[in-house]
Amino acid sequence: MEGTYTHQVSRLTSKAWLILVLVILGGGFVLWIQLSLMTSLAALGFGAKGFASSMSSAVDHIKTGSFTDAKNDVASASGSAGAISFSASGPAISLLGQVPGIGTAVHNWQHLGRGAEGIAASTTELIIWSSSVRARPAPLSSKPGGFAKNETNHRYRRNTWNRQ
Repeated sequence: MEGTYTHQVSRLTSKAWLILVLVILGGGFVLWIQLSLMTSLAALGFGAKGFASSMSSAVDHIKTGSFTDAKNDVASASGSAGAISFSASGPAISLLGQVPGIGTAVHNWQHLGRGAEGIAASTTELIIWSSSVRARPAPLSSKPGGFAKNETNHRYRRNTWNRQ
């Protein structure tokens, strides 16, 4: 007896195939949105934790006058702020931003990222200013109403602090 080969034909109709393809595409879309949202929220969480930690450390260094360490901490905070901003971007988050209600949350999330970047930038400027102010001694005389010892420094013309 010779072996016979029988070909089995699919019993799904074209309508069933269409429904199957739509379910698979819909499931893939939902999975893509979920994975994108989870990774963005994880990036937000890690960025926010790093930002808070670095800024707290920078404040401690500013208080002690260690401006080099403070600059390093703020540079790290700037990287974390960038991670916060980046977490609020991407095609899936932009698509979610079009949904009413969720769009407000995405918009606020983007504002959070820009705010964190602004805080890091202004803290960098504060450190630069503070280190330059602390680097030079105040050229004031100990006499009430006296001139500063360094006459070439025109910023401090006269001591305005009067002791009585």
